[in-house]
Amino acid sequence: MESQFRQDPVSGEWVLISANRARKPHAILPREDNYQRPEDCPFENPQKTGHGEPMLVWPDDAGADWRIQVIQNKFPALTPGVCSPIITQDEYHVAEGVGHHEVVIMRDHDHALSDFSVERLTDVLAVYQLRYKTLAEDPCARYIIIFHNYGKEGGATIYHPHSQIMSVPILPPDVQRSIEGARGYFKNNGREVYGVMIEQEIIHKGRIVYENETHIAFCPFVSKIPYEMRVYPKRQEHRFDLVDQKGLEGVADVLRAVLSAVKKALNDPALNYFIHTAPVHEIGPSPSSDFYRWHIEVKPHIKFDAGFEAGTGIKINIIDPDDAAKVLREAL
Repeated sequence: MESQFRQDPVSGEWVLISANRARKPHAILPREDNYQRPEDCPFENPQKTGHGEPMLVWPDDAGADWRIQVIQNKFPALTPGVCSPIITQDEYHVAEGVGHHEVVIMRDHDHALSDFSVERLTDVLAVYQLRYKTLAEDPCARYIIIFHNYGKEGGATIYHPHSQIMSVPILPPDVQRSIEGARGYFKNNGREVYGVMIEQEIIHKGRIVYENETHIAFCPFVSKIPYEMRVYPKRQEHRFDLVDQKGLEGVADVLRAVLSAVKKALNDPALNYFIHTAPVHEIGPSPSSDFYRWHIEVKPHIKFDAGFEAGTGIKINIIDPDDAAKVLREAL
């Protein structure tokens, strides 16, 4: 296959898989080192560097021996306040930037999440879940996004391992497209689209990177970027905050494998991962529990977008997902 357009069954977006482009010089993006010494790091001891008292410490009785703590972002994109309706201003829709912006800080300065054990990653996911549940009590919250930036190209301005959680008063367009796409597929076919995708990956086998009893990670058939992966629960679950302890341990095992494979196979590139979950306060003709499935999207940064991507909105993926999965599997 020289090249092939592929359409995502949920979002409707097209992707061009073109392995020929991988032969182009300088197609792979190296990661820039953004190392900070512990003594210069604002997250080494957050309270001593001017951050407020933590909203959560893990374990909860740890005191100074904390392993994870959650603080308000010192430079938040959103701030708590009174719920603001969407209004029309000069023919534009606007709303106040009301919400929450929190930072989840890991204790060890020099241990990336790719180095964490399953037990420690389970703790991280449990903290995500606890803060999600608290933020979901805010009547202004429409959607809560949990994400992790690693490396300068991944948006991490501070070297120390940390994740972020934001609650927003609107439904982000990408989320809305996914919800509506999944709803439409369910309406037209009577099946949940994510379950169908997982069935196809299990039959095909070649794009699976890692799986266990409860979760599966694979490079999607319609991968937008090289080595993109998705982690799904094998059973239908629409909300991350409803995952039980066994489920958290299962997804931690898969996430550990995925992050470790990226580090080993791709020379430790910058990356992002996001937790996609159903909206907090749902609006629509049918509940997303019928047709949506929460999942983690992992996106290594090894390629720049160029004019075609910027001008058309169609991503060019220079690595066939089958080849990407093989490279990642071999690194496990």
